[in-house]
Amino acid sequence: MAAVFLGPSVTALVAAFIGLAWTTAGVSSGQGQGPVKAHSTGVAALHAVGIFGIPWLVGAAVAGGVSFLTGLIGVCLTVVCVGVFSSPFRVRLVFCGQLAMVSLLVAVHQPLAAAVATVALTAQWALASAGGLSADRLRQAVQPFILIGLIVAVVAVGA
Repeated sequence: MAAVFLGPSVTALVAAFIGLAWTTAGVSSGQGQGPVKAHSTGVAALHAVGIFGIPWLVGAAVAGGVSFLTGLIGVCLTVVCVGVFSSPFRVRLVFCGQLAMVSLLVAVHQPLAAAVATVALTAQWALASAGGLSADRLRQAVQPFILIGLIVAVVAVGA
């Protein structure tokens, strides 16, 4: 019945999401507190795909279809999530994923979106390079800036 209303691609993505959630539910309990738990990089990658990657594709499919650009930006932001969910916090993955997203925005002639995402990226870099923050505090401090970059990318590409 869901396939009739949502289409086969959304139904397949939701089924993949449920399967991935069942697979990773017992893999690792994680470290840290709050909604974002730290995991080894392999488990973090599975969590990033499940928590961000597949929902991103479902949203793009519901909004009109997954294009090559929305897929690439989804991959960039999934890499960011791997860095956030990893233990220890992988600042380079977060920065590289967002830098790739900014490069894509520049390549598709979205200079205002690229500028706003760059400002958010610069703020994260300043927090990371200032020192004095534990990995958990840094993880929490950069999340609003990651969210700003995500929202700007979504509005820019129209996903």
